[in-house]
Amino acid sequence: MVRLLRPVVCAVIASMILAPILLSGCGVDRRDPLRPIASSRSDASLSRPFAEEGAGTPTPLAASAEAGGFYPLSIGNAWTYDTRFEMTLIDSAGNAFRGPAESHVIDRSLTGTISSLDREYVQETSFQRVPGGPSQILAPVFYRQDRSGLYELDLVPPGTPARPMTSADLRSRRAAAIAASLGGRVSAVSVMNLLDRIDRATGVAFGATAAASHAPTLAGGRPGGVLPDEITRLQYPLRPGQHWVIRGDPLFESTVEAMESVDEPAGRFNGARIRINSDLFGANDRVHTWYGRDGFLKLSAHVEGIATDEAGNVIGRLLSDMSEDLSAIVLVK
Repeated sequence: MVRLLRPVVCAVIASMILAPILLSGCGVDRRDPLRPIASSRSDASLSRPFAEEGAGTPTPLAASAEAGGFYPLSIGNAWTYDTRFEMTLIDSAGNAFRGPAESHVIDRSLTGTISSLDREYVQETSFQRVPGGPSQILAPVFYRQDRSGLYELDLVPPGTPARPMTSADLRSRRAAAIAASLGGRVSAVSVMNLLDRIDRATGVAFGATAAASHAPTLAGGRPGGVLPDEITRLQYPLRPGQHWVIRGDPLFESTVEAMESVDEPAGRFNGARIRINSDLFGANDRVHTWYGRDGFLKLSAHVEGIATDEAGNVIGRLLSDMSEDLSAIVLVK
């Protein structure tokens, strides 16, 4: 399913760390503005560094080399997400035909490390399951982090299984099923084209091209930044207005719109709301992700495409809406 989309400079904040300030009767921890207010995970994960500026105003988030970085990449960390997908046909007369919603559960966990291109990456393993049904393994994702950001390996390491959720055969069968659920009014080809756009919009099908050819040097002489065959998922420090390019061709870019509380089934979290834009997007396409100190929190996407009949005639528009919401979390530290 989705990885973003599963979608993503820097200063060490150790010198800015102040003594803890305890708030009685308040649901916000000013010591760590991106710390969950209430969640189902262990308090052992709350010991990461914090920063405060003035009377409770949070400083921009920065990766901490001493704490392993902003994103929680400890082996054993695990997240569960409730996902929903729905497609609607709006025909030329303005009539709406809505297909049945697809609901799945995705389990993601950090299971180990691999070495690729003389670098070490943390492997995220994912399973998708229908409630009450079987699980299906999804493609693994490989992360690397430094003080400047969170990066994802943009090629398939040797021995890695093919991505089952983006294989042509499975996508073709899924497109045919969705077209049938819309009463056969729209061609499976136009549904498949929209599914492809959704994958691209949410980060599943970025492809495998080099993202950069250099590693910038940060203050203090430590190297950091995106390397060849990587894409940038997050660029630190996360703060409103922060902008980065996920990849240059085709252009995908992220902008932090706000820092805000997010109410998820797993609890209330504070995170960065990030808007994703692309040259491939239409005027009505919208993709947002939310990230916090506890990892990827939420995805919301609306993507539209042209609807055609079996003869290729344009008969209207296809609208798709999808979401991922954090329903459970276990952080080892």
